[in-house]
Parts: sequence; C-alpha cells; structure tokens
Amino acid sequence: MPISLIPIIQSYVDASNAHDVNSILACFADDAVVRDENATRRGKIDIERWASETMDKYKFHFRPLSAEHPANETVVKSQEVFRGARSRLIIILAS
Repeated sequence: MPISLIPIIQSYVDASNAHDVNSILACFADDAVVRDENATRRGKIDIERWASETMDKYKFHFRPLSAEHPANETVVKSQEVFRGARSRLIIILAS
C-alpha cells in the first residue's frame, strides 16, 4: 500500500530518487540542518555538497514504509536501497 506523505517530504523523496540536486535543495529552508553519517550540514551550500556527494557515492533509492506525525515533526521510516544492499533509514522533518 502506498504511504501518504506530506507534500514537502514527497517532493524530497521524489527528487532524491531522481538524483536531482536542485529539486532536493528546494525542499530545504536556507537555515536547514541535515545530520547524516555522523556529520552535520548547515545551510543550503553544505546540504548541496552533501546531496551531491551522497548520490555519487551510493546511487540510492528511497522506498517509504511508514509515516508518523508526533508533536511538530513528521517521521518517515524508509528503506534505502543502494548498491544492491538495503538499510533502514529514518527521515525527520520538523514543521
């Protein structure tokens, strides 16, 4: 069954699966923060670098599994497929 995501997260998932850096960046505020692989990226310049490097390195694809809305956040549990392997990923977007 398809998971219903709020529009900004659906846009992020679609842009990520298309490996479209400009569309990924459009999903983030200018002062956004991304935490991934034990590093923190702040602002669109760092996020653009992170998105490009991550796509080049992993060639990943997201498959959302569930979405929850605790407090002022949306938490999406997703399967991330890359290089023939699968891993769990949690995406948190504060509203």
